[in-house]
Amino acid sequence: MVDEAGRLLDAEVVKGVGYGLDEEALRLVRLMPWWTPGLVAGKPVKVPATLRIRFGGIVPDPAGK
Repeated sequence: MVDEAGRLLDAEVVKGVGYGLDEEALRLVRLMPWWTPGLVAGKPVKVPATLRIRFGGIVPDPAGK
């Protein structure tokens, strides 16, 4: 959720991958600068937002080794 000031509220992982990547993604999202809020009739409003984060080059070992 992006509030009227552009702050990200209640960031959460929707579909996690594990291996500590979910926690790292949340940490980085919380460090992001404020976003531009949504506008309705020229006034800032809260809007839901989903940010897709893709991790490339990482192939987890299913055996955990």
